[in-house]
Amino acid sequence: MEKKRISKDKAIEVILKQKDKGLTYTDTFDVIRRKATLSETAFKTYWNEANEIYLQRQEVIDNELMNIRTELEKEALKMAILTKHERMKIASEIANDKVAFASVADRIRALDYLSKIEGDYSPEKIDVTGQIVWNESKTYDPN
Repeated sequence: MEKKRISKDKAIEVILKQKDKGLTYTDTFDVIRRKATLSETAFKTYWNEANEIYLQRQEVIDNELMNIRTELEKEALKMAILTKHERMKIASEIANDKVAFASVADRIRALDYLSKIEGDYSPEKIDVTGQIVWNESKTYDPN
């Protein structure tokens, strides 16, 4: 039985499949030659074209993987950063002596942190009407 000549498109398709499997130039040429007729000169040309296609595909895949990795790293960073409420909860637990090995100094620092977050240390402001204003929301009318 005589082997048919393989088309350029089919040869490049076979070459790409074999490259995905990790086959070498010689191994791929042998795969094609078992089923079809193809000169080594033509195969070399097809091999070079397939290599360009393969490298372009790999570049696209590598870029996609890099984008995925970047997004995953961003998400991991977001997960590692505590929100304001999470920080306040931890400080509250320390201040309420619910954390083992928290010293008195740790409790005082936690209370200080919570006071700063809540704005307890913000300076008083007196508006032009003579009212004392605390934290922009609390007012005291001396009259």
